[in-house]
Amino acid sequence: MVIGLAGWLYWTHPTTTSIPLPDGVQRGEEEYLSGALPPPETIHGTLYSGPLHSRNHEWIGTVTWQPRHAAEQDYEIRLGESVHIEGLGTVTLLEVDPPPAIPEINFFRDRSAGGWDYRVNIALDPGLSLCTVFKPCTQK
Repeated sequence: MVIGLAGWLYWTHPTTTSIPLPDGVQRGEEEYLSGALPPPETIHGTLYSGPLHSRNHEWIGTVTWQPRHAAEQDYEIRLGESVHIEGLGTVTLLEVDPPPAIPEINFFRDRSAGGWDYRVNIALDPGLSLCTVFKPCTQK
C-alpha cells in the first residue's frame, strides 16, 4: 500500500518544476501568471492562466488567450515547451508552482489570495508590447 501511494505521488507530482530558457528560444518578457496577478495583455488580447496537471510524469500548464474580437483559445504547454499565439508571440513555460501533493487542511485559509501558477517567457511578435498601468492598451 505504501509503495503504491509513493509511486502514485511520484508519477502525479513530478519533481522538476522549473527549467532555464531552452536553447534557441528568444528571450523576451518573463511574466508570472495567476488569477491573483494582473494578466499580461497586448492591444490584441489578454493571456490568462488555466489549470495545471501532470501527464506521463511531466507538468502541463494551460494558458487561455482571449483575443479582443474573437473566441478564447486554450493552449496546453509542457514545461520547457513553446507555443506561438497570434497577436501575442511565442510563450514558453519555464516554471510551475503546483499545489502540495498532500493538501494542507486549514478551513480558515483564503486559497484565492496571493501566489502564482506559472512563470513564462513571452517573446512578443514584432511591433507589440505588453500593456501596463503606466502604458495602458489604447486600441481596445
